[in-house]
Amino acid sequence: MCRLVAGASTGRRGSELLARLLELLVRSAESDPRLEATGRGSRHCDGFGAYAVALVGGAHVRVYERFDAADTLRTPEEACRANLELARDRLGALARLLERADAAYVVAHARLAGDRPRGTRFAQPLVHEVAGRFGRTAVVVAHNGRFDVSSLSMVVGVDPLSYSDTEAFTVWLARQLGFGVRVEDALREGFGYAVTGYNLAVLLDGPRGVELYGVSGVGPQVPRDREHIEYYRHVVARGEGLVAFVSSTVRDYAEERGLPLSFEDAFNRVVRVAPEGPSFVASLG
Repeated sequence: MCRLVAGASTGRRGSELLARLLELLVRSAESDPRLEATGRGSRHCDGFGAYAVALVGGAHVRVYERFDAADTLRTPEEACRANLELARDRLGALARLLERADAAYVVAHARLAGDRPRGTRFAQPLVHEVAGRFGRTAVVVAHNGRFDVSSLSMVVGVDPLSYSDTEAFTVWLARQLGFGVRVEDALREGFGYAVTGYNLAVLLDGPRGVELYGVSGVGPQVPRDREHIEYYRHVVARGEGLVAFVSSTVRDYAEERGLPLSFEDAFNRVVRVAPEGPSFVASLG
């Protein structure tokens, strides 16, 4: 159970709005009323990360960072507090970079591990490269939910005891794209491996440019009560120079703060997130 922000901006105003959404991701990690309503606690503090491509001063700047203090600290509470402090610092630094950007793509993630392994290795977003006709493309994945890691591991030929579910999915997705499968078709097929949430931000960073996609859905083991559905629901946010795909809690805080954004439901959809506007490219149902 995690929270995420994925956005594409053009112009300083759009990049500033994207910076504000990053700040609200940290706030969502510190206190999430929607998570609390499901009875799973109130914080997403088991690891953070971000991948960004920003146009600053005429140059493309790439930032990729992830961390989880559980690598070195003994207790979950110590690691949680350290992660939240690091998130305020590191995502805050990225927000300040975005404020100077003429355009940007960002995927940022706050993790709640539950009973799954901890450590920086498992913090997201994850990156797996795939070779293509025009060069290598980084496939960047941030995920909220759980996959059937046994089935995915069997398909891609990795050890399910050594790979997290999101790692196995990232390898699977990169291979699908390497085989020439369209992004929207691969993401629609990947829904079959979802156990709980199927909330994804997928960024492709390659020689032909950057593409960004979001997916919002739920698998068979998610309770169908209002609290769980609303927690897993993700939305498209639009503002001047900005299109983003965000978790429901980030939307709630954006509305509370009065950010000049409109929102559109993305539930059961695959959406391409681009500065010129979102495109709903496939349905999960």
